[in-house]
Amino acid sequence: TDLGLNVTDYAYANSGFVDFKVSGGGTTATVEVTFTVQFPEGAGSSAGNPAYCYSYEEFKYAMESPDIRFVALGNVDDIITKVEGDGLIPAISVNGIKNLNVIGNATFTAPAGGDGYKTVCALLHCEQGSTLNLSGAGKLTFKAVTNASYNAVVWNQGGSVYVDGATLIGSYNTAVYGKAIWQSYGELRISDGQFFAENALEPGK
Repeated sequence: TDLGLNVTDYAYANSGFVDFKVSGGGTTATVEVTFTVQFPEGAGSSAGNPAYCYSYEEFKYAMESPDIRFVALGNVDDIITKVEGDGLIPAISVNGIKNLNVIGNATFTAPAGGDGYKTVCALLHCEQGSTLNLSGAGKLTFKAVTNASYNAVVWNQGGSVYVDGATLIGSYNTAVYGKAIWQSYGELRISDGQFFAENALEPGK
């Protein structure tokens, strides 16, 4: 039997490599699909030619790649996957200098369980040596999964974070609270933007 799959939720659907693994027999078949992100040459090199992201995989690759500096984030509603480590783990580690322009309504939800489950504590993590320049007219939401955590859209732990626009929303999946920014230490400057922290508890609880 032929199995067909159209990859449509990626900005560069025809530029990546899709690998299929099919297992099972009888009337049941399990299809495992691996998509490796590959942006066109030069994407992310300037503000006029950013790496456009419309999925979690693209966004993670762009923010962690040393070859991409300018990132444009569009409309996304994805479950976070592909995190490694133990304990509280950020979904994406900002690598080097990143100019992030939030142009759409992007929501990333921490997984509540399943195979290879990891506890995701924040969406974007900045450490020493990383710089995040965040702007745009769109919204960036992180839905958290645990209560003993930062639960932040941006967690700054020694990096440099400059916010000049966009709306950051810290929300919750199975947790009861979220935060827009968690500032451990490092440089944080805010000149514009909107910031929301959602809480599932009733006032006074």
